[in-house]
Amino acid sequence: MKGVGVKLGLDRIRKILARLGDPQDNYKIIHVGGTNGKGSVCRFINSILVEAGYRVGLYTSPHLVHFKERFLVNNSEISEKDLR
Repeated sequence: MKGVGVKLGLDRIRKILARLGDPQDNYKIIHVGGTNGKGSVCRFINSILVEAGYRVGLYTSPHLVHFKERFLVNNSEISEKDLR
């Protein structure tokens, strides 16, 4: 059964994105991954960029009390209206 199994790598997703016109190139994003400290790193980067004059959106998960805590725009929680 040659050819059966998992093929690791990013080649397939890169081909799909290329066929779609590489839409990911139109966004200025920072993705933070890892085991520990992601929330702190994101808040730190968020504060630096807001102070530098950038309009910044931040999504974190999970929330502590209210679902809308997950979404910040320029260090402010989004409104209930914008959430819906």
